[in-house]
Amino acid sequence: MEVILQAKGVVKRFRGVTVLNRVSVELRRGDVKLLIGPNGSGKTTLLRCLNLLYLPDEGEIYLDGTLISKPGFKVEIVRQKVGLIFQEAYLFNHMTVLENVAVGLKVVRKYQRSRAEAVAKENLDLVGIGAEFWNRYPSQLSGGQRQRVAIARTLAMEPDVVLFDEPTASLDPLGASEVIAVIKDLARAGVTSLIATQDVRLIAKLPVEAYLLSSGKLVFNGRIDELVNGSLSHFSGVTRSFVQALASDLRVLGVDAF
Repeated sequence: MEVILQAKGVVKRFRGVTVLNRVSVELRRGDVKLLIGPNGSGKTTLLRCLNLLYLPDEGEIYLDGTLISKPGFKVEIVRQKVGLIFQEAYLFNHMTVLENVAVGLKVVRKYQRSRAEAVAKENLDLVGIGAEFWNRYPSQLSGGQRQRVAIARTLAMEPDVVLFDEPTASLDPLGASEVIAVIKDLARAGVTSLIATQDVRLIAKLPVEAYLLSSGKLVFNGRIDELVNGSLSHFSGVTRSFVQALASDLRVLGVDAF
């Protein structure tokens, strides 16, 4: 299958500190991959580079074979094709649920109101937000519901790739379970995704290929079961502790594959 999104040797520094050190990843159409690693390993920075919220200091990023990380490239083209879902939902508090999902379709896609709302409703249904919630405001929703609305808003724009940045990190167990179920359904539907997470419950539901970052470096690329059942001899320090803890937590959950 064709490669949709690709990073080659990406380096990102902040105030002289290297946060990403020659990281290379790729997503082919229909891929669902995890991006895991200890706190501060560079997961969020990598996602923001892939979405061009940050411009890499070195290396290249390609979208559908086109170099997009060069200065002057139209970032609005990237933002339409590469959706990024943050830890926080960042909904417009003065807009209803339906308006939050429809606004991008009206402003960016120039859809008429009726068409925008029809598409919004389809995507809200997709993430399990029924009609009884459409006229509510974000303050009237639970954390899990707000995050699902944010996912619907992104999906409504029909991106080629969806990037998730710790989508369950700020949620209580119930809200996290709701969002995990949605992400699992999207994976089954073949939505091309890269999901940064440390949530063992989400990792357990998606025993797929994973990229492991540690101290800004890519130290593993393969299936989760290969990671947690393989040798730890080539890992050290924080990385080894992270993998050991992940393996232990997965076994506590009783995940047969691990």
